[in-house]
Amino acid sequence: MATFYAMTVPEFLGELGLPQRDVFDLEWRLSEGEGALIAARTGVSEVALQAMAYNEFVPDARIMIARKNRHCCRDCPADVHRKAAALPWAFCCAIDGTDLHDFGGATLADLLGSARFDALHLHAKTGADLLNSWARGEGQGAFAPIECCSF
Repeated sequence: MATFYAMTVPEFLGELGLPQRDVFDLEWRLSEGEGALIAARTGVSEVALQAMAYNEFVPDARIMIARKNRHCCRDCPADVHRKAAALPWAFCCAIDGTDLHDFGGATLADLLGSARFDALHLHAKTGADLLNSWARGEGQGAFAPIECCSF
C-alpha cells in the first residue's frame, strides 16, 4: 500500500501512526486495533486488510512464507504483489490461472520439462492443496510440519 501512496514503507507506517511497527509483523498478525487504524486512514476495509495478512496460517507455516513474491504472473502488473505468490506451494496465478514463473522467466514446466511436468502435475497439486490446508490449520491429522512436507 505504501507504493500506492508514493511513500516508503517506514514513511507509510509513520503516517498511519504505527512508526515502531515492523511491516512483516503486521502482515503476519494484524490486530483489530491496527486494522481499524489503517482502515480509517486508507479507506480500505478492515476485512480487506485482514485478508492481506496471514492471520489464518499456523505459526509453523511462517518460515515457508516469503517476504516478497516467490514467483510472478506474466499477465498481472509487475508491481502487484499477491498474497498467494509468497507461498511456496503456489504454481499458478490465483487470479487468471496462468503458470507462475520465477524471476529468471522460467515456469515449473520449463524447469522440469513438459512431459515430466505433465506427469507430476496432479501429484504437485495434491501436495500443494495439502500444504495449504496444513498451513491454515485444517486437516492436519497426525502430520507435523516435517511429515506434511515429506508427504
